[in-house]
Amino acid sequence: MLRGERHTAVFIGPGGASFPSFIQPVEAYPASEPYARCVNRYLVDAYAALIKGEIQNQALACAAEAAALFRQGRSRTSVITAETMYRYGPAVETIVDLAASYYAGQLDALDALLRATTPGRQGVPPANMMLNLWRYVRKATAQALYANGFFKEPLTQEKSLTVFYENDVEWIGQLFS
Repeated sequence: MLRGERHTAVFIGPGGASFPSFIQPVEAYPASEPYARCVNRYLVDAYAALIKGEIQNQALACAAEAAALFRQGRSRTSVITAETMYRYGPAVETIVDLAASYYAGQLDALDALLRATTPGRQGVPPANMMLNLWRYVRKATAQALYANGFFKEPLTQEKSLTVFYENDVEWIGQLFS
């Protein structure tokens, strides 16, 4: 995550050509770190403004192509605004609530399942294995959502995605923190 004055960039996936890999070489020199931090804060806001159509700048657009934010002059990502959160926030909250309540209702079954695995039979507490289980479930769910066309962004091909959000959208800030 990289925070600007008005926007924050969130990086999803390890990727290759991506916004974080584009800015990392600047941060490689300790003497340039304060400068790089200022430039990167500015770039987060500038890229978000470019994506939202608030500015037109050919040099910034070329840099956005190099940072995998644009492809052939078109944005590959989006900026989450107060308006989009107002529109989609209730759906996101519903999904989070349903997932959390389902998880809470299945704790006994999950505990039994994890105790029945080889590590569980060898004494590893289920709580220690839970994080890996949810990583697997999250990955399998995401793969199914992409395979069925529910998710359409280029994450599966590109292996990375940068999403921007406005800093004053409190709900999304809490979600990512």
